[in-house]
Amino acid sequence: MRNMNIISCIFFFILFSCDDGVKVEGSCGDGFVDPAEQCDGAALNGADCTTVGFYFAPGLSCNTDCTFDTSACAGRCGDGILDDTEQCEGNNVGDRTCLTLGFSGGTLACDAGTCALDTSGCTGECGNGTVEGEEECDDDGREPDDGCSPGCLIETGWDCNGVPSYCEPVCGDDLVVGDEVCDGSDVGEDTCDTLGFYSGTITCEADCGAIDTSGCIGQCGDGVVDAGFGEACDGADLAGATCGTLGLAGAGLACDSTCHYDDSACTRWVSVTCGQYHTCALDSAGAVWCWGNAMPSGNEPEGPPHLGITVPTRVSLATTATQVAGGSIHTCAVLTNGSLWCWGGNNDYQLGAGVMDSGSYAALPVVGLGSGVTRVALGDYYSCALKDGDVYCWGSNGNGQLGDGTTQARQLAQGVNLPGGDILEIAAGSSHTCAIDTAGTLFCWGSSFDGQLGLDSTTDHTLPSQITAIDGLIRVVAGLNFTCAQKSDGSVWCWGGNFWGQLGDGTTTGRYTPQAIISLGTGVLDIASPAFYHNCFVKSDGTAWCTGYNSWGQLGNGSGGGGSASRSSNPVQVSGLSAVRSIGAGEAHSCAVTAAGTLWCWGSNDHGQLGNPAVTVETNVPVMVQAP
Repeated sequence: MRNMNIISCIFFFILFSCDDGVKVEGSCGDGFVDPAEQCDGAALNGADCTTVGFYFAPGLSCNTDCTFDTSACAGRCGDGILDDTEQCEGNNVGDRTCLTLGFSGGTLACDAGTCALDTSGCTGECGNGTVEGEEECDDDGREPDDGCSPGCLIETGWDCNGVPSYCEPVCGDDLVVGDEVCDGSDVGEDTCDTLGFYSGTITCEADCGAIDTSGCIGQCGDGVVDAGFGEACDGADLAGATCGTLGLAGAGLACDSTCHYDDSACTRWVSVTCGQYHTCALDSAGAVWCWGNAMPSGNEPEGPPHLGITVPTRVSLATTATQVAGGSIHTCAVLTNGSLWCWGGNNDYQLGAGVMDSGSYAALPVVGLGSGVTRVALGDYYSCALKDGDVYCWGSNGNGQLGDGTTQARQLAQGVNLPGGDILEIAAGSSHTCAIDTAGTLFCWGSSFDGQLGLDSTTDHTLPSQITAIDGLIRVVAGLNFTCAQKSDGSVWCWGGNFWGQLGDGTTTGRYTPQAIISLGTGVLDIASPAFYHNCFVKSDGTAWCTGYNSWGQLGNGSGGGGSASRSSNPVQVSGLSAVRSIGAGEAHSCAVTAAGTLWCWGSNDHGQLGNPAVTVETNVPVMVQAP
């Protein structure tokens, strides 16, 4: 019994000790969201504007009565505002209709609960090929810009007919649609200029299928040369031009896509040599061209006519050439196979063919030399060649110019016995010859009537003699009665007869030993191989200079002519030439090649030696040579 009382007391104690007397009730404002509350202070119970029916998350807050404050929220279906996220709002369905949505008619509405378009009131179907309801057309398609819009309305500029609708652009409405190239006044952005014409006005053809360019003037490619618009040529029409009229050689002048000359197939002049009354030049293809006096006889010509050729004529040779040299009335060329060929007058065996007084218009091989020839130099009536470092001469020998110790003419090439090393350069004057060996040493022989051998004497030498007064030479040339040589430093030295100022030292006093042409300095690029009483030079700056006799304007500075006794003892600059690379001096004319490959001549022209058929008289300024 006592135990039961104890258990009852324990139960009673536990029962009443668990009741602390606290009663739980909701309290708005305590920051704790109670079950009856939407929010409480800052506690939003994880809600935002989007969870309570709005479109944008920021802005939800809590009222003091613990309900949501949505005044800062934005966008809601039913607020009368058409938001970007809504298809429609109330009666506002934007610019859409049943037709634009592909139906043929009916009324488009807006679902009030979702703000989505309600098409239940639309009827028909746009794109089924049948024009129905409010449709203006139905082409059995839904593509835009084909005449019938995706909403089955006729697009601007089109005319639609038939079932299914067939739509065509309306030509003549000044609106370019579909496959129209143009329409009335609407020709797009094209003009005569953008279409390659020079001026005028374009229009649209009547069927709107093409631009009408009949009102345009001039076009590169129409085959008509419009010189007034800067065309030099057009297609096959070269306006009479040839490689020659451009101052070049060869053939193949064409017209490029801009209606200007394409001279890439033309050849350029490389070097020039002047004989007494004729001129010859080498082009970049290795072809030899000659013009002027064409008499292959042993008699010197005496005034025109002498079968003069006024335009460059190509010489027929077995192969291409590396050098051409002009004598008084004969010419020789070194071919690329190392053989030497000559043609022209032959009164003293100068052609090396073994016969005399049998001139030849055709080139003949020099007998006995074979191959290995590298240079040739021609005097008045004799010839010399350089082969394998040795000198060979033949022809006239009245002053010992052949260097064989005699004054007897030679029918065939004879070797010249020279001391020292191999010979690098040879020069032949009227009747004297000079050579430079590998050490830069000079040897001369032949006539010394005016001291042209440089031996301080007027005694002829039939054997080579060393000129000790000068050394370090790289080039030598010989004129009628004088000699000039170039040192390795670029300076030029001359000696011999000087009555006409051909030595270029500022005097007319003859010199028996070499004298420097001070005015030329040390920048000389080339020296002409003179044929008479004047000489010409090319400076490293590309300017051309001439000195000496000027009776026919052969100095090229705009003075002299008419056969007057004119001269200059100092080199004068040739007018109008620049970038000169090669120069030649004949009896009374001179010629020069430029870096552009054009060839220019000046002076006497009584045999057509200037190479320009438009020039029939002498000229004291350069004129351009024109090959056919």
